[in-house]
Amino acid sequence: MAYSNSSAQRLGWATVMHVCRQWRQVALEDASLWNKIEGVWLNRKWFPEVLSRSKQVPIDITHNYSSQRSIETIPMISQHFSRVRALIFKIEDDDPQLFGLLRSEAPILEELTLTTMGTMLSSSPAFGESPAPVELKLFDGQAPRLRKICLNSYRVPWIRFPKLNLTHLEVTAEVVHHPSVISGGLDQLVKLLTESGQALEVLSLDNCLHPPLPQATPMRTVELPHLRSLRLIGSSSCLAALAKLLETPTLTKLYLHFTAEAQSEIAQWPEIAPIAFSHFGRTDWTFQRLYLDLDGISSAPTISASRLAPFPNQDHFTTVDDTSLELKFYDKTYAGEHWMYNVMRKACAVHSIADLSFLQVHSLCSNFDANQWARLFQPCVKVTTLEVYSQRTDVLLRVMTFPKPARSDATGVASDAAARARNGATEKQASPPTSSQGGHDTAHAEPSLFPQLTSLYLIQLDLTAAVSDAASLRLIDLIRGLIKLRESWGVPIKKLGIRGCTIPFDDAQKLKKLVPIFHWDGIEGFSSGDEEGSEADYDSDYISD
Repeated sequence: MAYSNSSAQRLGWATVMHVCRQWRQVALEDASLWNKIEGVWLNRKWFPEVLSRSKQVPIDITHNYSSQRSIETIPMISQHFSRVRALIFKIEDDDPQLFGLLRSEAPILEELTLTTMGTMLSSSPAFGESPAPVELKLFDGQAPRLRKICLNSYRVPWIRFPKLNLTHLEVTAEVVHHPSVISGGLDQLVKLLTESGQALEVLSLDNCLHPPLPQATPMRTVELPHLRSLRLIGSSSCLAALAKLLETPTLTKLYLHFTAEAQSEIAQWPEIAPIAFSHFGRTDWTFQRLYLDLDGISSAPTISASRLAPFPNQDHFTTVDDTSLELKFYDKTYAGEHWMYNVMRKACAVHSIADLSFLQVHSLCSNFDANQWARLFQPCVKVTTLEVYSQRTDVLLRVMTFPKPARSDATGVASDAAARARNGATEKQASPPTSSQGGHDTAHAEPSLFPQLTSLYLIQLDLTAAVSDAASLRLIDLIRGLIKLRESWGVPIKKLGIRGCTIPFDDAQKLKKLVPIFHWDGIEGFSSGDEEGSEADYDSDYISD
C-alpha cells in the first residue's frame, strides 16, 4: 500500500498499522496507544472510533486551531468527559458548546488549557455581562484532581473557579478589556489564591488587574510555600498591591513586568528594584550575573539577575537559563529616559549584587553621560567579566579609562567623570591624565571602575566610529588605550572577545598583540572612516613611558 508523506505526517504513529495485519491488530487492542487524541483524529469521522479504541483509559485531548468540523466533536467529548485527563483547546472563534462542556463535572481532569481569539466566557448568553452568582463555577465546582490551569484571552472572573489544589495557574487577559470583565477584583484573586494556592509552584498573571483598584478592606497575606516561579505583568500600582500580599520562598524566581499608564506610576519605579532584590536578601548567596538592557525606545528597559555564572564562549559568554529575577519597565506615557537612570542606579546599589562577577550591558539608544555611568557601576567592585553590547556603551568604556580619584567614594569618581566629560572635546581631553599631563601618575593609579576586571567582550560596536562624547576619539583607539592603561595599573585585561563589530583586520591584529587571549569572529564590517593614518600618536596620550 502506497501513501504520501503528508498522509504519514497526519497519521503519526498510526502508520505502523500499515506494516502488516499482526501489527495492526496489536495497535488496535492496546488502549494506551489511543489515549492522546489530536490532529486528524479530531473530526466527526474518526473521533468516535478513537474513543472506542481507547476503551476506558484516561484520555488527553488537544485541539489546535482546527476547522469547524473539529469543534463539532465537542458533544461527543461531553459523553466521555468523566475520563478526560487533559483538555487543551486553542480555537479561533467562540463556541457556546465549549462553554457547556466546561460546566460539566470533571472527576479526573488534571490539566485545562484554553486559548481563543474571541471573548467566549464573558459574552456567552449563559453568563451575560453582569457578574455571575458565586455558585456558578467551572466544572460545577467538581474538579478534584485539577492541578494546572492555563487561560489565554478567556476572561473568567475569579469567583467562577472551584476550590482547587492547583500547582500551576497561568492567566493571560486581553489588555483592552475592563478588569471587572476580565477577572474580578484583587479581593477575589486573593481569595482564590488563599483557598487554592497552597500547593502552587507556578503563578503567572498577565494584565489581570487594571487601575484604579477599588478601595478594599485590609487583606491577609497569602502564603505560597511551594512557589518556584512568579510572573506578574501589568500596571505598576496593581502589581505592587498584589506583590505586598504574597509571601513566597526566597528561592522563588521573580518575573515582574511593570507598565506605567501615568507619571505617578513611573515615580514608583526606582523603589521597585530594591524591594524586588530584597526578596533574595534572606539567603547567604548573591547574584553572579547582572544584565541591563537600557534600550528604552524599541523595547522595555530590563534588569535581570542570575545566581549562576555564564560559560565563556570565545568572543562572548553564554548565559544559562537560570534567571532568578527579571524586571521590565514599559513606559506608556513616553516620558523619555530620565527615569531609567534612577531605576538602574537603585538596582546596582543593592547588597545582593555586591559579589557580582559577570555584567552585561546593552545600550542601543540611552544617553547616559560619563557621570551617570560612573555612579551606576561604582558598587560593582568584584566584576571580572564585562560584556558591552551596542554603540551607546562607548561612553562607559571611556569612563573605564579614568583612574581612581583621590576621593574613593562614588561621589569622587562621578565628580571626576563629570569634569572629564565637560572637557572631552578633543583626543587629549578625552583621554585619562598621565604623568606628562600633570595629572595622576599612571604607574601608581588604580581604575575607577571594575578593579578586578580580567575579561572584556565587545558585541556589535562600530570600533571605527568616534566615541559619543569625544568626537575626535575613535573607539578602537580607546580600547587599545584602555588595555594599556590597565596593564600599567597592575590589573591587566587577559581576555578580549570581539563579535559582530566593525573593525579593520589590521586593527584587530594590533589588539591581539595586547592581550594573552584574543577571540575575534573575523568579521571586519564597514569602516566609517579612512584607515590610513588611523594609528596616529594616540597611544602616547594614554600611557607615558
